[in-house]
Amino acid sequence: MAIIYIESNTTGFGEALLSASLPYDDVYFLIRNPSKYAFLNKLNPRIQIKICDTSSIDAIAETITDIDDIRYVTSTSDGFIQVSSEISELLNLNGNSPSSVNLCRDKFSLQNVLRDYGVNYPMTREIRQPDDLRDIDYPVIVKPRQGTGSSGVQFIDSQDHLPQLIGGSWILQQFTPGAEFSVETFTDDRGHHVLAVTRKFVTKPPHFLEIAHVLPLDLDEANHQKVAETAIQALDAVGYKFGPAHTELKTHADSVTVIEINARLAGGMIPRLMEHAYGWSLVDLYIRSYLSGRCQFKITEPYLTASVSFIVPEIGRSYLGIEFPAECFESGEFYTTGRNEGNFDFSDRAGYVIATGTHGLAALRSSVRSKKYSRVLYVDTNESQVDANDIHDIVNKSSGHPRFDKLTSNLLTIEKAHLLMLRYQGVINSDQFRDLKEAVVALEYNPDLLEEHHSGRGDYFDYEHYMIDHCGRNTGGLIQAARSRNDINATHLLLSVKAVISAIVKRAITLVGTLTCRAGETLEVPLPIYSQYQTAMPGTAGHYMTAQGEILLDSLDPLIALRDELKISPLGACAGAGTSFNTDSHLTASLLGFKVGPTNSLSAITDKNPALRCSSLMTILSGDINRIASDLQLWSMREIAFITLPNGMYGGSSNMPQKRNPYLLEWLRLHHDLNVGYLAGAFSSLTHIPTGNSYQASRTAIETVTEIADKLLDMLDVLTYAIKGLSIDISKTVRAVKHGNACATLVAENLVQQGKSSFRDAHTAVGSALFSGGGHKDFLATGAANLLSEFESDANGAQAYKRLTGGGGPATDNTQVAITSLNERLRAVTRHQLVLRERELSNKLDLDNRFRRTN
Repeated sequence: MAIIYIESNTTGFGEALLSASLPYDDVYFLIRNPSKYAFLNKLNPRIQIKICDTSSIDAIAETITDIDDIRYVTSTSDGFIQVSSEISELLNLNGNSPSSVNLCRDKFSLQNVLRDYGVNYPMTREIRQPDDLRDIDYPVIVKPRQGTGSSGVQFIDSQDHLPQLIGGSWILQQFTPGAEFSVETFTDDRGHHVLAVTRKFVTKPPHFLEIAHVLPLDLDEANHQKVAETAIQALDAVGYKFGPAHTELKTHADSVTVIEINARLAGGMIPRLMEHAYGWSLVDLYIRSYLSGRCQFKITEPYLTASVSFIVPEIGRSYLGIEFPAECFESGEFYTTGRNEGNFDFSDRAGYVIATGTHGLAALRSSVRSKKYSRVLYVDTNESQVDANDIHDIVNKSSGHPRFDKLTSNLLTIEKAHLLMLRYQGVINSDQFRDLKEAVVALEYNPDLLEEHHSGRGDYFDYEHYMIDHCGRNTGGLIQAARSRNDINATHLLLSVKAVISAIVKRAITLVGTLTCRAGETLEVPLPIYSQYQTAMPGTAGHYMTAQGEILLDSLDPLIALRDELKISPLGACAGAGTSFNTDSHLTASLLGFKVGPTNSLSAITDKNPALRCSSLMTILSGDINRIASDLQLWSMREIAFITLPNGMYGGSSNMPQKRNPYLLEWLRLHHDLNVGYLAGAFSSLTHIPTGNSYQASRTAIETVTEIADKLLDMLDVLTYAIKGLSIDISKTVRAVKHGNACATLVAENLVQQGKSSFRDAHTAVGSALFSGGGHKDFLATGAANLLSEFESDANGAQAYKRLTGGGGPATDNTQVAITSLNERLRAVTRHQLVLRERELSNKLDLDNRFRRTN
């Protein structure tokens, strides 16, 4: 016995239906384009996928010819309901007649049928030629004659706003005002069973994008009955005999008007709302209803009211998913990456949030609140690309990277959190807080005020002098209560480490993205693989670029993990022994983006290991860059000349006119050496200082992190520029593969695979054939010589990499898989980066708002 599904929706119900059908029968999934379904590789292997032309009755019939005892055929995709009904009729299975389904889909033909049955339906006119748009009573709706999901629907209020209709079949309908509803039903031989009435909320004209649903609706019994009865009349009118239907209506004054009938289960997450409201397993009841030919949905009083709100990204902005609030009842993404093209239909929606309540308004408010606090992870695509002028500025130290070591970069943030805590704990009163807040806000607006209070003892004492001058000694002198420069510096260090890592990750993502892009472009560009500075094996530039991308991400992962692990704020540890004030260091931690305050005051101000770890991991990353720079330097030598770099990487000779020196590759290598030096100095300085606060430790930690980060940011920019603009001379790389005898190992492997010898003997024979000068003494050496000649004649050996299919070798398919994997990793890292960015922005906004509003 078998169940057949023809195509599927892509919002989750179709996938769930496929899996849930397995306990009942064999399941067949007929599709035309596998790439449409991201969930295919997650499906149970028992689900049998058949590729065919799903728009053709003949093609489907031929595909299912050998399937015995078919129980039912259906589709959850609106565009394939018609073909499913025709196949069902052909097989004499439960279902609606093709003519009924066609009526539901054809919004023009539906007009006469419903009116003859006494059901209100908007005046509808088919648009065939320009004259059909004359003599119209506005406002009207223009939409496709067949379609769903608000696709192509437009509100027109005057002749001047009539759209240019290109392609397809279009209709014009009189606009019907009023509240929007949908009625969910299941039909069998006993009639139409009303499952639920849903209230729909859409955007204002000229488009009607659905943005929220509530189910079941808080509607008085009379109006509920009127809406439900109108939907039933409409289904009777079209001859609806079996299965789910989703009928959309509008109510205005005392009238109910049908807008459209969909011969399928509702979309827009309404099935999920029904499950929450009634406690159903909708997929199971759907399957049982089809198998039994009877509606299996038991209509009872709903347990809850459920609401869904849809998240619609800004038009024209690319995104990498959504971060939902932790307290969200249920949420999900329709797309993990995308761009809102402004179609004003279901495709604009990136995700959803669901909430429940005891009544409709409560559920709707909860879902709207969850939507408000959900953050779309926008990708910043407007960043300028580094060019030759930027490279010049970087090398001459005029690029203007922010310095992470300046205390003033974090001081006011730390101050806001500390003052809020002091106010909440009653350490300072309302008047004192007001004066201190005014001083902080004034300094935030005009940082130059600090220069007028130079103390000669560093930024913090400059700040303290400023506060005392601004607020008076009694109030300004309170800022040091329950804290010390020690815990301020320790907090500044951790905030700086977080900022450094975020900046590094952002630039590294750009570099890896560039490598991945170039890997795709050079997938089949020959490039030898080297071992101990010698040509070793045939490879490709794409294989090389992918390898470097993987290595860089491997080095980036522990740096990201370090940032995520920095959860304990030192603020509140004071000089190292805490304080006798009634403080709440967990509050300041939360305000600053940490999880908790210090658990041990001494370790909080002593521990500089985060700085050492950060510096070490950044130096490993700069080592990866150094290695790539070494490769490029060798390949750019005139004797090798595999590559040409973009112009900004070169300098001229003061004496030799023929020379173009790619000196920036040496510049990259020098900066790595400097980073190693800074790291070695930090290890020496920070590991022999006694426990407790130390000026030496504080300065060494922050300055080492800053110096290495500053250089690494520049290195990432320069290498990205070099990779993006380099070109490869294929004739030179092919010559290197041939003259370096890169195919030798492949010949030895081939001899073993033919069963002619062991690998060691084959290895010896190939070496003999290469270096004997043509005097072959045995059949094995002769065979090796013949194979060498054969491999090298294959485009001078340049295509031999295609034979290296095992172990992640450079064969094209392998590299393509590696590129796909690299893109997935890159997307995950980018998404994580965006999530943290949104959290930091949200946290900063929350801190600023609380600081300004508190009295």
